[in-house]
Amino acid sequence: MRTGSVKDAARDLCVSVGAVSQQLRRLEQDLGARLFRRIGRSLVATAQANAYAREIGQAFALIASASERVKDQQSADPLMIHTLPSIAIRLIVPALAEFRAHAPHVRVSFTYVHQPSEFVLGSADVLLCTVDGPSDKVGRVQTILDGAVYPVCSPCYRAALSERLEASELLQANLLHDCDSVGWSRWFEDAGVQAPGELLGDTYEDFGLMGAAALAGQGVALCPIDLIADELRRGELVLLSDVSTRRERRYCVVLPTKPHPDAEAFADWAISVGKRAMARDVRPAIGRSDT
Repeated sequence: MRTGSVKDAARDLCVSVGAVSQQLRRLEQDLGARLFRRIGRSLVATAQANAYAREIGQAFALIASASERVKDQQSADPLMIHTLPSIAIRLIVPALAEFRAHAPHVRVSFTYVHQPSEFVLGSADVLLCTVDGPSDKVGRVQTILDGAVYPVCSPCYRAALSERLEASELLQANLLHDCDSVGWSRWFEDAGVQAPGELLGDTYEDFGLMGAAALAGQGVALCPIDLIADELRRGELVLLSDVSTRRERRYCVVLPTKPHPDAEAFADWAISVGKRAMARDVRPAIGRSDT
């Protein structure tokens, strides 16, 4: 119907003229209707053929469109996500099935970044990182989660401390440091405690390692409440003080100025996960575990 010629149709379909003619005869037999009449050397479509072509043409268009989408999805590059291990492991990856339900065609590839100097988009479609205060990052920066940190430890380590714990007594505790001792120095300052120039304790480059040490009863760590919500809820960690530090810190999602639609969808979803996490009341009474 489109080409007006069996010969041209055969050429477009990359088959022989005889194959097209045979299929036409079979179709007419199946339908019990004449679709074409030969006038001279030309085939002229009947009224039934014209009506039939209009209806099945829509179906063929849908099939072609769906096939192209599948091919595009299979050949599409994965969404490149550069992320801090902490937010990926504790917030994003556990909820990833939810994102897959909304965007089943999107494949993702996670790469860890650790140091502030690595917190740039570079070749990434999405960056998940911390931002302290006003952002100087190139791109679109949106907050996922509050980054303020509080002192926490395991119940067994808490039992070794005095019952009515004063902030100054933590100077005698084994302090667990995330990358460096700056966080603890700032916490003591915010708590109104004069701290020595050098704070002793174990240092961990990765938040996950520091969290594991705290869970194992190795000492006191500074952690964002919403990233350790499950451990607090199960009583595996307890909060030692309502004094926090790094209150200007935010966990953020950063997108290029002109992001890919899939990157925008991922960012919107990540923000919604963060909002739900912050909406939960997970903070137990200070110094008490709920079991």
